[in-house]
Amino acid sequence: MGKKKRTSSRQGPDAASFKKSKTDKTPVKRKGSKETKFTTPTKTEKTSVVASTQKKDLEQYSKEAKESKEQFKPGNEERKGREAKLMIAEKTKRIPLDVTNSMWPFVSEVTLSEDGDTVHLVRNEVNHNTISPSLSNEITNNFLGNPIGANRGDKLHDPTMGTDMKCILTYNEKGINNKGPGKNVEQLRYCSSSLTKVGYGTLRPPIDESYSPDWGDEVLKKEKDKNLSFEKYCVLNSCTDEGLESIAVYNNISDEWEEKKKTFNGEVSMAFKRFEMLKLYAKHRNKRKYHLDPMEGGHRKAGIFQANFCAQLNPEDGSISDCLTFTPDHFLIAGLKPGKDITANHITGAYAAAIDEGTNDKGFFLETTRVDVSYLSDRDVSVPTFLQACRVCSESIAREKRNSATKDVFVECAKCVEEFIGTMSKEALLGNPSLKKFEYGGENKFPKKISAQKDVPKGNFDWKTDRDKICRKLENLPILSSDLFERYAKDPFNKENYSDFLKELEVPRMKKNNKEDDKVLIKPPFVVTYKSMAVHAGLGEKQRATTEMLNKWCLLPRFIHLLLANKKNISLVDAAKDDKVGMTVIYAMRHHVTSHGTLNLSYDACAPWYGLNKGYNMAEGENNVIIAALYLTEIVNAALTTITNNDGVHIGKKKLFNSRTKQLAKQTSDVTMLFSTMNVYANNPGIDTMINQLAWLYMADAELAHDLKNLTKVKLDKVHPGQLVYVHWINCVNESRSMIKQYGLLPEIKSTEDLKMMFPPMYHIYNYLECGVEKDVCLSVAEHFYSKVTSTSKRTLPKQSFYKEKSSLLIHLKLMHAYALRTLKGANPKVAFFESWNIHRLQGKAKIFS
Repeated sequence: MGKKKRTSSRQGPDAASFKKSKTDKTPVKRKGSKETKFTTPTKTEKTSVVASTQKKDLEQYSKEAKESKEQFKPGNEERKGREAKLMIAEKTKRIPLDVTNSMWPFVSEVTLSEDGDTVHLVRNEVNHNTISPSLSNEITNNFLGNPIGANRGDKLHDPTMGTDMKCILTYNEKGINNKGPGKNVEQLRYCSSSLTKVGYGTLRPPIDESYSPDWGDEVLKKEKDKNLSFEKYCVLNSCTDEGLESIAVYNNISDEWEEKKKTFNGEVSMAFKRFEMLKLYAKHRNKRKYHLDPMEGGHRKAGIFQANFCAQLNPEDGSISDCLTFTPDHFLIAGLKPGKDITANHITGAYAAAIDEGTNDKGFFLETTRVDVSYLSDRDVSVPTFLQACRVCSESIAREKRNSATKDVFVECAKCVEEFIGTMSKEALLGNPSLKKFEYGGENKFPKKISAQKDVPKGNFDWKTDRDKICRKLENLPILSSDLFERYAKDPFNKENYSDFLKELEVPRMKKNNKEDDKVLIKPPFVVTYKSMAVHAGLGEKQRATTEMLNKWCLLPRFIHLLLANKKNISLVDAAKDDKVGMTVIYAMRHHVTSHGTLNLSYDACAPWYGLNKGYNMAEGENNVIIAALYLTEIVNAALTTITNNDGVHIGKKKLFNSRTKQLAKQTSDVTMLFSTMNVYANNPGIDTMINQLAWLYMADAELAHDLKNLTKVKLDKVHPGQLVYVHWINCVNESRSMIKQYGLLPEIKSTEDLKMMFPPMYHIYNYLECGVEKDVCLSVAEHFYSKVTSTSKRTLPKQSFYKEKSSLLIHLKLMHAYALRTLKGANPKVAFFESWNIHRLQGKAKIFS
């Protein structure tokens, strides 16, 4: 972090002794190759393979490929996903179907309340998730042409239903009085949009002599009693009187509709007529048999249902009681800020105009959507089993969407980083901030983590009701007790909260004489230098916050919200309303930003005051998202420590600015690319696995930094231990950042035989994690290498439970390197890693590996 150009990735004390160790990485290999290298795909790696085109050779290749495939054992989740897709492919038949936008309510399953006023939208459980009101409202606003006049920014989409709707065509026989299964009705519940249980139904016609496996095709194509086929019914226009008449005829409610029309006068609007038709359609559900349930596109269906009646579905039971009830406040929960002076009348007016266009056979409600429709053709498969397969496939589709360029949570994290670093001013790039504003009242130390229950201040406190008392009991930096801090922690993607919080972090720039320059104010992001960490933070009588802390305050809430929203499968708007998410951020900001390394692995005993369950190790369990998010922020800080690497000596201000600007652009590109591809290069293992790996890698780097500090600290060295360990900590993170960039977070092995020959301990761990064999050997290795880690990590690493889930080999490389340094303290650190196993073997403790 100094100004001299570094040839080593390490900085701080004894950096020269580590120059060689940067390239001395233990190889990791993938099965089937004689080479020994990490092989997770990288953009810089090119492979050229020239295969024989001889028929005999190709036949041999084919035989070997089949044998290899037979030996492949997919994981449990992958197996379930494959079986589900196979069942749907083999047990269903697929037909493309066009549906008019105005007809979606009339191809849906709905029920009517006993008082006849409330319509409930219900569905078979073929979709894995619940309906988010905020997302469905955002979609509705888009369908109606943005009647609230919101600045939608990156939420701007064409007002269409899209091209990837997937639905199940269901035969709709009900149970007796809707209270239980009747004849030919399997144990199958309908649910509302919020999964409220409302009744039973089935998916296919009765299985008797007349059952046809092609019943879906017959329904779609065949006209009954000279009436419309279902295919033609789906493209009616419900915004015209003729269309409503045809809906009544098709659903055998013509008489009821004629009676209802007698109550209309000449001033009745088409909007009112359509809602009255919907209530009749819902009331006489015993007269219809077929409808469409979305396996993909559930939120769009809810959104189009709302757009058809200009009313929001009740999120508790998926119901509407009237039309034309939308107000601007309904869209605020979707993060859409209505334009100035927008009222409910503007929304109603936009809806009425759209209906008028439909009445004249044009506009949005007359447009059609091509839907991929499947129906259960097999007569033997269990309906509940089939429904479970549908939900698994639906979840798989959602996961694929999250892993796409626009849905991947780590891509969203990359966008946050780009937005954050991209706002660095020229003054912040060239200067250091004066953080006198963020002095801790306890003079030279930040609040010590309360580990023992006996040290917890007396009283039963809750942050929601006792914030002021908690802030007095646990004295911290004033900014972490403010209303602004809490607002930002709970909703960091609110633009006003974000800009206000950054404004609060704005401080004067430091002059060369360590005085404040009040004429120049700078705000995060800040360059992280050794001077800003060790010198400026210690000015005055009280300890000040550091640049890396302020950077983390800005990014950590956003990362936690993104990870938890993805983990919970909710929108960011819903995450902002989730008290648990907000409390998680508040706790992390107050108790974990001012620390790093092993200190952050233990819970503060006051965690229950924030509604968090306490555990032994923050890197595992329900709150490990905090450590994973912290690790992402540390990667950003690690990149910002390199901005001064190319400064040189006696360089002019203009050249210095140009040099740092180029380095900033390079590091921004590197970090955003790392985040954007992290999930892809790990082969999309799922959000839980990704969070676990990041949290465990944080733990491994913390252990390595701790041992490096112990190895390099000498009695005559006056450097503060906290500053020294931060130097090692940020170097470890930087090194891991480079390894992830080159090999991926979950690197694969080229050759297990090479691994076994070069480093047996890693081979035995890999063998158990990957193949499930040699469990006792793996645990023995873990007990030996990980038994001397710090007390918090010791509760996790040597334990059998840690090895129930696959962990990245990068984690074990770091931990074994830490073991080597710990074992060879005083010896040559450059050879410590490779010598550690030899010492272990010479001591006679390696019989199981010989």
